[in-house]
Amino acid sequence: MLYKIKNQYLTAYIDTFGAQLIRLIDKDNINRLHEASEKTWDKVSPILFPQISRTKGYLYKVNDKEYHMPMHGFAKDKEFVIDHIEEDELVLSIKDDEESLLIYPYHFSFKVIYKLLDNKLKVSFVVKSNNDDFMYYMVGGHPGFKVPLYDFEKYEDYFIRFEKKENKEAMQVVDGFLANVYKPYLNNCDVINLKHNLFVPDALIFKNLESNYVDIASINHNKKIRFYFKDFEILAIWAKNTTNTDFVCLEPWNGIQKQFVIDHEKMGVLSLKPHEEKTFSYTIEVID
Repeated sequence: MLYKIKNQYLTAYIDTFGAQLIRLIDKDNINRLHEASEKTWDKVSPILFPQISRTKGYLYKVNDKEYHMPMHGFAKDKEFVIDHIEEDELVLSIKDDEESLLIYPYHFSFKVIYKLLDNKLKVSFVVKSNNDDFMYYMVGGHPGFKVPLYDFEKYEDYFIRFEKKENKEAMQVVDGFLANVYKPYLNNCDVINLKHNLFVPDALIFKNLESNYVDIASINHNKKIRFYFKDFEILAIWAKNTTNTDFVCLEPWNGIQKQFVIDHEKMGVLSLKPHEEKTFSYTIEVID
């Protein structure tokens, strides 16, 4: 079911299935998000929990027992309940159940909070352990933004600008899996120009960036998205490699999955102490 929150600057529509942000409408009645399509990408803004990416065979271990986890976890495929709603805020949640315990052997609660603040939408993930031992997890976002905004523009008219000049390597995807392989990419620069073959073989994945935000902007006008991700260790940038691609995703990640590691405690994961709770947020600022 779709729910709407709004203020004088923005209107956001959120689906209870997956707690997915579906539309973000600006003051000019333009949807700044990708519109799901079988031709390009059938998602808009899936939530990644309790795993990011995938392991070989979707297999991992906890206490020497094997489990299979879907790519990017299961939150995106769950019906969330509404905990709280106001005109400009929506809180949704899931918790462990018989189905989740078969693939993720932890007791948890997971909340997603959408809050409008003037021309910004703040998205928060609240992860709580209900276990008497450590709980391991990953969490992240995957919002896709509409590129280009107007019919007269081309995909190549858009670029991503970092807050600061960066010198970073990009983590590589090998045979469809994230690997502990890095390639020089950002060499004292702050701009990545979008083009249809940019994401070959897959996403650009940067760890520990100096920047706290990036912009998605056009050479043709002043409308842009400013995306704040300082609570997250990794920023992935991705779109499908097709000539009709009409979006780009900015993906803030905490935790990272790699092909050759299946012991949960040894993966690039986060952990919670017994009955501990943590919150991570990213913010979308809609400019002009």
